[in-house]
Amino acid sequence: MNDVENIPKQSFAKLLSTGQLNELRLGMTFREVIDYLGYPDHATDEAKLQEQIALQKRNFRGIGDNYGCMEVLFNKETERLNVIQFEFWKPLKLPQNLDSTWLSFAAQITLTEFAQFVLDHSLVVYEQNYSITELTSLWIPSSRVRVNVEELEPNSDRKISVISVANNSSIDVQKRRSEPPNKRFPSL
Repeated sequence: MNDVENIPKQSFAKLLSTGQLNELRLGMTFREVIDYLGYPDHATDEAKLQEQIALQKRNFRGIGDNYGCMEVLFNKETERLNVIQFEFWKPLKLPQNLDSTWLSFAAQITLTEFAQFVLDHSLVVYEQNYSITELTSLWIPSSRVRVNVEELEPNSDRKISVISVANNSSIDVQKRRSEPPNKRFPSL
C-alpha cells in the first residue's frame, strides 16, 4: 500500500488517538469555532447565527450546530466546545478546512476490521456494556473518543454509526468513567 492510500487510515488513527481534527478541539470558544469553520449549516450570516443561539439558550441545555455530518455542542454557560460528534447516517461532508479523508474509510470499516485497526495502531480501547445488544460502544479514555458500532442496515455487518469526542464534566459521567471499564477491546 502506498502513502496516498494510507492517508485516510493515518487521519482516522490521529482522530482516535488525539480527539482532535486538524485544529478543532474541545475547549475552543464558540467564536473560535465559527472563525475556524465558518457558519454552520443553518446560518448564512451573523444575524441568523445569533438568532439561533438565542433560541437555543432559552430552550436547551447547550448550544449546538451542524457542519455536514459533524455536530458541535457547546456548554451553555461558558460557550466552550464540549462535544464533537460525527454521525455516519448523514451525508459524509465536513467544512473544507477539516481533513475529511478518513470519513469514507471509517464509514466502511466493520467491527472486526476496527478491532484489527486499533491493534495495529496500539490504541487502548474498552468496550462498554449496555442493555442494547445491537450496539457496541467503544471508549478510548486517553482521547475521550467514543465509537458506536451497530448494524446500520438489516442483516449487514456492524459498522461505525457515531464517533464522538466529549468533555463532559457532570459528576455522574466522571464517576462512571473513573470506574473500571467493562472489558478491553478487542478481547485478546
